[in-house]
Amino acid sequence: MMRRAVDVQYASDILAAGATALEQRAAASANVVCGNLPLLKGPGEEDLALVFCWPGWLMELGPCGEIVAETHASQLKTRPRARAHLALQTRGASLLRVPLELPGRGIGEAVFKATGRVLIRDNCGRLLARSLPGQPAVLDPLFWPLPAPGVDHLEKGAAGADA
Repeated sequence: MMRRAVDVQYASDILAAGATALEQRAAASANVVCGNLPLLKGPGEEDLALVFCWPGWLMELGPCGEIVAETHASQLKTRPRARAHLALQTRGASLLRVPLELPGRGIGEAVFKATGRVLIRDNCGRLLARSLPGQPAVLDPLFWPLPAPGVDHLEKGAAGADA
């Protein structure tokens, strides 16, 4: 079974619209979407704070506010303690959320997660699009989109199509 180009294009289009809306919301908050989470430290280590910025940069800040480490969302696996702590502090909640008009589907929402991904959901909660981490307008190539609205998805000659 192949992904249909029309479904992929619809998912890409609504993802781009959602990323734009989220970017505007992030700009209103100086692009900091999750500020100063205290980082758990080991014995003899300094206190660090985590700041997660749009569109997917995790910064670890030292006690004087200096950047100790900066990691793109696509590379969070290289900072397991910071990634785990960010996940624990956000508890899976969205960092940003905006309503979004979805052509053919009504109102949905665009959500920015601590993974650096943008998710587009319809009003029933169905996932319509998912970005790559830290690339809010790029459709994840592993994402399998739902059928685009208003498109006949029955192929001619398919069982039951003539009935």
